[in-house]
Amino acid sequence: MSKKLALIVIFVIATSNILADTWIDGTPNLYEESQYLLQRIGWDGRPKMAPSVEGVSKEPAYKIGDLRKFYAADMRNNSQYILDATCYAVNDRVYVFVEKGNPIAFDKLNSLIDSFGKIYDKVTALLGSPVDIIDNDPRIYILLMDIKDGAQPNGVRMLGYFSPLDQFKNTQLFPWTKKRSNEADLLYIDTISINLNNITIESVLAHELTHLIQWEMTLRSIFGSMKVLQFILNLLWDIL
Repeated sequence: MSKKLALIVIFVIATSNILADTWIDGTPNLYEESQYLLQRIGWDGRPKMAPSVEGVSKEPAYKIGDLRKFYAADMRNNSQYILDATCYAVNDRVYVFVEKGNPIAFDKLNSLIDSFGKIYDKVTALLGSPVDIIDNDPRIYILLMDIKDGAQPNGVRMLGYFSPLDQFKNTQLFPWTKKRSNEADLLYIDTISINLNNITIESVLAHELTHLIQWEMTLRSIFGSMKVLQFILNLLWDIL
């Protein structure tokens, strides 16, 4: 395991332990199916997009006021549903979409955008930038929504998640699952986290951004190790 990957794992584990008593991260709920899909599709079968030209900001795909449909996870029964969201903000690093029926105040929105810029700088300085392979757009999508997680007996809420499913093309998923990908670097954040006093939305954003970066780097490590193992097995087979 590389030093950078080790740092990622330590960071996510440490953050999860700190936040375990105050909010739930939905990302682990989605990993098992994504790992199954990886076994079927394989690393070499995943999309390979040319990186954006460094120093050049790609023209945004959306502008303020645009509508888009998103696939979202219903954590209560491991299913998917479609929601409508409006683009509230765009800059060189992020799109912010808000689910219809869950509006947020513009002062909260501006604070979130400013905070995300600082979070992005700190997290990527430690872990490296997200590897943009799915849509050839350097921007991260933040979807503010009501996460369907069901009532928790202790009152703890699921405030965010990252879905590895969004890192696949839908053409790859059709043979293996009925679920669909948003084909974007996307973080799902519950709108309630904006107004909580004991939890900051910054901590939720940092946690889910870390998952996004970790996913891509972990895959490279796993599949790199698998190829080495296969090479060794082939050598042994030839010898025997």
